[in-house]
Amino acid sequence: MHKVKVSDDISMRIPANYGNMSPEDVSRKYAGSSTVFIALTDYQQAVDLSISHKPTRWGRNDFPVLQDLFRGAISEMSESVNFTKETIERIDDVPFMIFEFDAVTKGSEGLTSGTQKKYSYIAYTIYHGELLTYNFTCAQRLKNQYQQDAPTILSTLKLK
Repeated sequence: MHKVKVSDDISMRIPANYGNMSPEDVSRKYAGSSTVFIALTDYQQAVDLSISHKPTRWGRNDFPVLQDLFRGAISEMSESVNFTKETIERIDDVPFMIFEFDAVTKGSEGLTSGTQKKYSYIAYTIYHGELLTYNFTCAQRLKNQYQQDAPTILSTLKLK
């Protein structure tokens, strides 16, 4: 694993076979209200790994409410969701809400079509007045191959 700079205040370690996504893939996959610090994939483009942020008025005291909101939002975006982990853990002494799940989603018109089965490991925290989101996703059929990467990479996250 090698160290990458996510922003002036954030770094992490990633496997050697991970690299930056193309600008086209970033704009297609991460169009929305959050700003993407970094978007990575492996050389086979089987993994999507991103760290994004957006301003928030929520604080760390609100984690119990936010955890329910995020769980609901994840469930609404999918036809079915099987949560295998839902917890709060400390990474670099910062609390993160972590959701690990398998989901069946329908592709969005114009982007992808058909049903997709995905494995995701998503972690949220409040950092300098912003909602920081770590999102690791791959096809469900590749879960066994990549499942250990998600928490391992997250555990290397350093926030200044």
